[in-house]
Amino acid sequence: MGKYLTPFLIGVLLGLFILIVYYSNDLANVIPERVINFWAAIGTTSASSVALVVATWGEWLKSKGMPKPNIMYLSRLGNTQEDRHRVQQWYTRLVFWNNSEVTAEDVDATIVELKDNGIVRQSFIPVPLTWTHSGAFLADIHPYQQKMIDLCRINNINDPNSLPHIVLNAGAGIPDYEDIRSGITTLKIYLYQKTAKLQGFECSLTWKTGDKSVQVQNTISL
Repeated sequence: MGKYLTPFLIGVLLGLFILIVYYSNDLANVIPERVINFWAAIGTTSASSVALVVATWGEWLKSKGMPKPNIMYLSRLGNTQEDRHRVQQWYTRLVFWNNSEVTAEDVDATIVELKDNGIVRQSFIPVPLTWTHSGAFLADIHPYQQKMIDLCRINNINDPNSLPHIVLNAGAGIPDYEDIRSGITTLKIYLYQKTAKLQGFECSLTWKTGDKSVQVQNTISL
């Protein structure tokens, strides 16, 4: 509420200033007191009205008049890398791009639906993904910045028992939330953000038993 008090306090101070100047400079002999009181009241009332408008419709007015971030899917990235024990892992990542001059604040990428070969996985509930290199589920994406998100991983591509899984920020270790099963896995991903409307993407992954990688078949905006 502090920011809404600013116009009101300015009006009050303006009214007090008018009254102080009036009485300290013998203006009472030139301008009737009722005129000064009238303008002092106008200043205070106007500022109060502005404060009320800002408090009631401030966020709406701001959303209508301010430019917004525009996050776009840019590309996919799949690669192998070795951990400190020289175990080869596979990573699949999605690359997003903020195609605007406004920072996208607190962007949260959450999988809201998962399908196995076209069938909705009923036991699945929305879970957040992890932004690459940060380990966090929230990230700011600056103007024209590209940012990657970890989508899935195979912990050891040379171990047939090491199966692919979605890289979750929460819910990791629960098979119904993270397992990628043989065939086509379709993910509906929502990007929630503080400074713009919801943006959605649908991503299809392909993997079958014995594969050493997970491929992104396509990604479309919803």
